[in-house]
Parts: sequence; C-alpha cells; structure tokens
Amino acid sequence: MMRHTRRRAPLYALLLCLVASLPAFLPAATVFDGLDMGNDDKLLFRAGTGGDGSLLQSALFITRLGSGQIGQLTAFPERIELIENGRLLQVRNPFGAVRIPVTGGLPRSVGGFPSFVSGAVVQAGRTENMAASPDGKWILYVEPTTSAFGRLVLVDSATGYRVPVADNVERPGKIFPASWSPDSRVFVYARDRRLFFRAVDSANAPIIDERYRMVGEGAIPSIRWGVAGDFYYLRGSTVYRVRGSDLFARSLYSDFLEIGTVAGKLPFEFDPNFDSFWNAPDGSAILLAKGGRNIFYFPL
Repeated sequence: MMRHTRRRAPLYALLLCLVASLPAFLPAATVFDGLDMGNDDKLLFRAGTGGDGSLLQSALFITRLGSGQIGQLTAFPERIELIENGRLLQVRNPFGAVRIPVTGGLPRSVGGFPSFVSGAVVQAGRTENMAASPDGKWILYVEPTTSAFGRLVLVDSATGYRVPVADNVERPGKIFPASWSPDSRVFVYARDRRLFFRAVDSANAPIIDERYRMVGEGAIPSIRWGVAGDFYYLRGSTVYRVRGSDLFARSLYSDFLEIGTVAGKLPFEFDPNFDSFWNAPDGSAILLAKGGRNIFYFPL
C-alpha cells in the first residue's frame, strides 16, 4: 500500500498531473480511476478499456509526476504465450505486451512493440497480434498503414531495434501472417498469396530481393515446422518437405525448380483458406482437416 500525504491536493490538480504524465493520444473509450498519491510524488492509477462493445478490462499503473515515465503493475491475460523454453509468459491485451517470469515478478514491457507505457495509441478493444520467436529474442508484428494492410516489422525485444521486412502485408485476424522456425533462426511470411522466408541473422545485412526468398504460392496454413528445423509445405495436392539446409541454396533456382522434396500426394487439393494440417513429430504422416468438417490421415 502507498502511504497518503496528510495534505491532499484537489482532485482536479491530480488529474492534470496525470494527464501531463500520460501518452499524448488516448482513445475515447479509455477511462481512469483509483488515483492514489504517495509521499514520493508517485501516483498509482488504474486505466480501463471498453464501453464500445469490446471486452471490459483494466490494468494498474504507476508514474512519478513530471517524469513522463509509466510503469505497468498488472496485465489482463487476454492472449498469452510461453517463450524462452518455458521461462517467460508473454501477455497481450489492448495496453500492449508484457513479459512475466514464471517464477514471479512484475510485468516488463516488450521493447519496440506498441504499448500504453511507451506512448502508443491504445486502440479501443483491439489487441494487436504478434509472433514471438521461441527463444523470445525477436518479435514480428504488422504496423498498420491502412485498415486492411500494414508493414511487417522485425523487432529485437531487448533493444527495440526495428527492421522493416515487407510492405502490403495483410493485417492479422486469427492467423498471424508469419511463422517461426523452432530454432528461432528463420521465419516464413505471407504476402500477396505467396510465401517468403527470411533469416534473422540477415537483419543487419543487405536485403536480398524477395524473388530469391520465395517458397511458393500459399498462406501461413500451408506450412508446418518440424522439430529438426525443416518444414512441410502443401501446395495443390502435393506435400513438400523443405529442409533448413536446402532452403537458401534451392531458393536460387526457384524460377525453374520446386523448392523442397516431394514427400507425398493428396487425393484432393489443399485450400489454405479453409483447410489445415499437422505433421507427425517423426515426419511419417500428416493429419489434414478438410474444410473444418473431416479429418484425414495420410502416410508420407
């Protein structure tokens, strides 16, 4: 609990100080309450979202008046991931993204990702999607440029260093338009109904043209990663297995040579808009859900 001063400032003065310490842009659906002033000029307050038909939720924040810096103390787990080999929980909600050690501790903001404490606009009711690498070092998110499209950005979660990856990427709905390899070294992203790959160790290197990094036609549901760093890619009625070691070499010949090795054939065409699949850990078979109605087992 914070100790109160005996001399209480008028409520309107506290509100003015709070507004001066908060981000410059706030949506109309964001409300503040629970102001609690301490002896050390620290102000504890609660911010809430909702009232526009979205999920009602709130978070507790603390700020030192006049500093402009805000700390987040609680986070509603609207979306949650386990990263860094199970050592960290990543929690997302309309206030941004934070990471919490599974052993306990206060939330820590993810550098480079839009959040309330960094001064970004909190979009009423909307939780921006992202894809964190399994080791937790990198995140991918789509920076909105229009209501439907944005720029795919790679961010170093420790430093906030940002690397633009691709423009005109569809803003994510239920499925994020990129997928990480298990070793966090490579990711595949979707743009204009085609799949491309990129290695994170090339973040500071000259960008190779996308045509040399193309996997083929499809969307993110068209691929599934294996435990060894390879992935399975479904296009039409063909199942390809793409090894990580072959990915960069064979992409140079993508104009006239299929990327990957044919691992199997399906009796029908795979539609990434409605179908999904899962590969066995040993790569011996896949399960395929056709249109969300029927499940098939196919040995490879």
